[in-house]
Amino acid sequence: MQSTLDRLKHIFFFPFFAKNKVWHNLFEITILVKGVNGIWEIAVGALFLFFQTDNIYSMIMGVSQYGFAADYLERQANDFSLNTQYFIAAYFLFYGVVNLFLMVCLLQKKLWAYPAAIAFFMAFIVYLCYRFYVYRSGLLLCFIAFDMAFVALTYLEHRRIKNRISL
Repeated sequence: MQSTLDRLKHIFFFPFFAKNKVWHNLFEITILVKGVNGIWEIAVGALFLFFQTDNIYSMIMGVSQYGFAADYLERQANDFSLNTQYFIAAYFLFYGVVNLFLMVCLLQKKLWAYPAAIAFFMAFIVYLCYRFYVYRSGLLLCFIAFDMAFVALTYLEHRRIKNRISL
């Protein structure tokens, strides 16, 4: 038996989004963006894993001569240690592999991947919110907003597919 709230959500909220092809197309675009991002993160993680700390320091210092983030990058390079290098490598490799895996599964429309992706990215959003609380970075706010939009689109797509299957 459906509750009143479920019926209201179905009447007012879901039909608009479920029948609107724009949301589905936007979902597929975000999957592709996150998939490319996953490949990039795997590559960065591998670079951090296999490059020596001195080489990474030199690269950071070389990049820090250009652009608006020069002071920030220089501070980061001065505090760069082997432990930091391994943490960054593990972080990018883990996040990149899970991200890419979930995106491939979502493209294949595997039903279990939708709630798994929602749970994974919600956990990551919580982590990003913590990082934002500590560092107050505008870039982190952009990542949080993008991931929140992705979670919402994933939820809508999952509902659309489940409703299509149940019909």
